[in-house]
Amino acid sequence: MPLNLRWTPVTKAYWHRPLGNRVFLTKDHDIGALAYRDSRTHCGVLLVDDLGAAAAETALILAALSAHDAALIAGAFLRAGQGGIREAQS
Repeated sequence: MPLNLRWTPVTKAYWHRPLGNRVFLTKDHDIGALAYRDSRTHCGVLLVDDLGAAAAETALILAALSAHDAALIAGAFLRAGQGGIREAQS
């Protein structure tokens, strides 16, 4: 099933709203901590490191979404950065 991409600004308060089957795409490590460390319910999270260049981050995001879409839909927590894309182990 292909991902339906839609931008929704996310804040910590967003966790109090119904999430449905949305995958979080964030650069905010606090949001990442809410999802991973605090075991908040989510469909999937893609935490992107700040690469300092929008073009590089866009390419990384597209690579992660196309290569790991099934894992994200299944609820994976992925971290993408200069070292590549990896799935966090619980």
